[in-house]
Amino acid sequence: MTRYDTLLELIDKYKPRSIVEIGVWNGANAIRMINRAKQYHSDITYTGYDLFEEASAETDQKEFNVKGHNSVKAVGAFIRSETGITPVLIKGDTNETLKLDVIADFVFLDGGHSVETIAHDYEAVKNSKVIVLDDYYTDGVDTSKYGCNQLLDSFNRNHQILPHKDPVKGGGFCQLVVLEEEIKKLEKIMEIRP
Repeated sequence: MTRYDTLLELIDKYKPRSIVEIGVWNGANAIRMINRAKQYHSDITYTGYDLFEEASAETDQKEFNVKGHNSVKAVGAFIRSETGITPVLIKGDTNETLKLDVIADFVFLDGGHSVETIAHDYEAVKNSKVIVLDDYYTDGVDTSKYGCNQLLDSFNRNHQILPHKDPVKGGGFCQLVVLEEEIKKLEKIMEIRP
């Protein structure tokens, strides 16, 4: 089981209607999350942020990216053909395209891997119900430059580092982190409502 398989278990647990994914790549993960969420709701919305064809060797180096580049048009068509929904895809550097107060039921944050980009992207989505951070690194990755490790150390929030570890090219492992504080706040609000 990989950390991406764990994402589907999280979709089962939280049953989101709105999904935001930062770091769409080829759309395969979007398709898996959307189709799983459709088991619970027929009105799923999906918004994805990525550099798409604006990615370059320079952005790959800055953001610790080892995956290929895809066009926004091809990824949009792939998601539409496999899910039946029309995704909203936003092309460009999230430091410019991802504005504050993006709120969704479920956010998967797996875009740029630099400490600065992850911190920016988190700030934009921090009021969402469930936030899943990729790129919690262990065993050899330089977490002073890459990953969400520093972000987690910078605030006192309830979170859970999930146990599945996937190897990183060049050494080390990558895990997912679920931020749970938003869930607890939501549960309190639901208890108060008449």
